[in-house]
Amino acid sequence: ISTNRYCHSLLHAIQNLGRPVRQIVCYGLGPVCRAIVSQHQLTVLSWLGNRLGVPVYCYDPCFDNDDLLVLRHFGIDMCEYPGYPNHNKYTLLFMPHCERNVYVDLLTALDTKSMVCVFGNRLSMYEEFKDVEFLRSYRVDDAEYIRSDVFNDCYLHEYLEGTINLLT
Repeated sequence: ISTNRYCHSLLHAIQNLGRPVRQIVCYGLGPVCRAIVSQHQLTVLSWLGNRLGVPVYCYDPCFDNDDLLVLRHFGIDMCEYPGYPNHNKYTLLFMPHCERNVYVDLLTALDTKSMVCVFGNRLSMYEEFKDVEFLRSYRVDDAEYIRSDVFNDCYLHEYLEGTINLLT
């Protein structure tokens, strides 16, 4: 991972956001003990947290006890859904391949004071997000990653101040 061009491109994009990320919250990681895509995403998630020097939180209803042990091994704490700790910190929501309803639930639960950027699906493909203007939507070329099915069609979205309330 430390030499992968995709990971470094993603890290560079995150480091060049309008403000520094202070925590990462992951939703929909999947069963890390049983799914290879989830294992790859966990590896990148943990690497990003370490490189940025920020805490990482995670939630997925499919986690079993083995998954929780693996996450704890990587220093990742659990959080609630929808919601996350420290709403006053600029937060990267790490959500590759989450279902549409998870994006809608999470982003409509936020108010305009929430400070988030999203790494995940191309949000413009969902009706609920067609009229939301982003400060930046940046696609990292997934051909640079080890497997093409891990981060395919994922973007880093940075919101304009006040655009989240357009979803309600």
